[in-house]
Amino acid sequence: MNRYAYSVFCDDIRQEINGKITMVGIYTNRLLVTSVPTVLPKLCLALSIATDKSSMFEEISVTGTFGADEVFKMELQKEQIEGIIAQSPDAESPAKFFTVQLNAILTPFQLQHTGKLSLKVLADGEELECAGLEMALAPPGTVIL
Repeated sequence: MNRYAYSVFCDDIRQEINGKITMVGIYTNRLLVTSVPTVLPKLCLALSIATDKSSMFEEISVTGTFGADEVFKMELQKEQIEGIIAQSPDAESPAKFFTVQLNAILTPFQLQHTGKLSLKVLADGEELECAGLEMALAPPGTVIL
């Protein structure tokens, strides 16, 4: 199967009235903080999981871990995925792939130490590689707004 997942971490995700999604404060591969422990008021994840239309998803599970701690879990069963497909304009398009978009809002996100927020994405039992977010201390003197 030709499946993949990709993630975007940001400060906020907003669903607009016209159906667009706005992401604010996108992180590339790491988030810098001036000290730990600290509390982030909000940390958001936009996760896209794609599959060939000839092998649609039946189950999706996403687990976010930070160190040894599970910080969130999302699970979709076949009926939920079928509902997403039925409402999607992509279902009728000639494209060969179908993408499920999942959003998570972690609020507040308590950061006790630096490390990596890792993602484990399972699609029908197959683990898909997906980038996480490194959380690190900023160099001394860095101003973070």
